[in-house]
Amino acid sequence: SVSCINKFIAVQIAAIVRYYKNGVLEGPWEHYFQSGGIKEKGYYSGGEKHGIWDYYDKSGFLVQRGEFESGEKTGTWEEFHPETEMLNN
Repeated sequence: SVSCINKFIAVQIAAIVRYYKNGVLEGPWEHYFQSGGIKEKGYYSGGEKHGIWDYYDKSGFLVQRGEFESGEKTGTWEEFHPETEMLNN
């Protein structure tokens, strides 16, 4: 069975949305800043980060994007800046 856990933390992150399947992280993962804006989002498979993950600053701008395979960073990671769009890839 799949369950969704919403956890509200008042310090740095306002919410974490995560899903478990048989006690293991599985599916979409989202962290939110206390302001309500998205901080990071990605996907878990078998309890490990997998696929494309996006990371945002407090203003909601995408600052980094990269891929995980079985919990390990893989491929080219991109960093973005509001004025230049992409710093390096």
